[in-house]
Amino acid sequence: MGRPVDLIRRTPLWGMAVDLGTTTVSVSLVDLRTGQEVCEDGFVNPQKAFGLDVLSRIQYTLEHSTGIADLQRTIAEALQSCAERLGHQAGGSVRDIFEVSVAGNATMIHLLLGVHPASLSQTPFRTVFRDAVTVPAAQAGLHLHPEAVLYCLPAVSAYIGGDIVAGALAERLDEREDTVFFVDIGTNGEMILCRDHKLVSCSCAAGPALEGMNIGCGMRAAQGAIEAVSLLDDRIELHTIGSGTPKGLCGSGLLDVVSQAVAKGIINKRGRIVPEHPLVCEDANGKRQITLSSEQNISLTQGDIRQVQLCKGTILSGCQCLLDELKLRPEEIDHVLVAGQFGRHLSPESLVGAGLLPPAFASKISYVGNSSRAGATMCLLSQAERQRAQRMARAISYVDLSTKSGYESSFLSCMSFDLRAD
Repeated sequence: MGRPVDLIRRTPLWGMAVDLGTTTVSVSLVDLRTGQEVCEDGFVNPQKAFGLDVLSRIQYTLEHSTGIADLQRTIAEALQSCAERLGHQAGGSVRDIFEVSVAGNATMIHLLLGVHPASLSQTPFRTVFRDAVTVPAAQAGLHLHPEAVLYCLPAVSAYIGGDIVAGALAERLDEREDTVFFVDIGTNGEMILCRDHKLVSCSCAAGPALEGMNIGCGMRAAQGAIEAVSLLDDRIELHTIGSGTPKGLCGSGLLDVVSQAVAKGIINKRGRIVPEHPLVCEDANGKRQITLSSEQNISLTQGDIRQVQLCKGTILSGCQCLLDELKLRPEEIDHVLVAGQFGRHLSPESLVGAGLLPPAFASKISYVGNSSRAGATMCLLSQAERQRAQRMARAISYVDLSTKSGYESSFLSCMSFDLRAD
């Protein structure tokens, strides 16, 4: 005899919604009966040991015969551990997880599925697959319920992946009557501009600086991270996540200090720290830095500013290219939606003040949180949303910045901290 119906109803029926980022991974455990989130978890993507960005990870797979297996095993083990933590926290086990919905960029999805990503690194830069993929979870190294399945959202192109489709889905960009600029800022900066139901997109390699990587005193947005900075004339005020002792500088704090240092003339338009300011000192090697906490030895260095400049140059130039594509001026944008892990800690003044977005966007910015995970959750719970995601992926056009005339000069111009030039 089968189990009694009331026992079956009491048995947990869970799914996992995953935002699989290059630098960080965010996961929700969802009750498939009610659609409610049971608990959540997040961790740094352990594939960073093979490279901080997608290109270096692809290069690893090209140079090592076990590259694909190494990278797939690494992320599968991390997701498995996460599932076990969530299951335990919720009072069940991984065998109660029946489905996993994953939104990620094309490289991350290829690596998760064990599909070689070589075609993503060479012209014409194509994915092996663009449509949504559904496979047994065990095929990707996830040992959950024996019949658990893994669903990966569809992609637009090699560099506009399922994570951005998920964000567009969550924000209903295909339905908007206003003119909207949507940007997901992380290791890669992906953006969509929509007007009159036309959606155009582009992607740029922003680098991992805004997620705390490649920064001398950088860290992810966690307990003890400096999330906000006030540069006063004679002192610096720091605000940390959890209000504890500062441990490092996360993305929002990084942009905070850079934007204010630019406004005060501590950083000139070329991105150099000027020496004639009381908040500027030199390290043991004679290199200028802005000391944020002498007790914890936390400083902003010239190298850190260069990382922000690269990020600024790519994101702002990508934004300008999309505006050009639809023949729009920044002032004509009605709403600016900022997605991504670090956005909720960031003020519009810092985002614009550091020059990542045009000054005309300042009063139009709103934060939508982790729209990638939100879209993955929607697809976890609804076949109709999966079909809609598929349609949206086909409706979004892609602008390849590497082949766009004038892009290189636009990028170099956008590296400047001269806000009048932005």
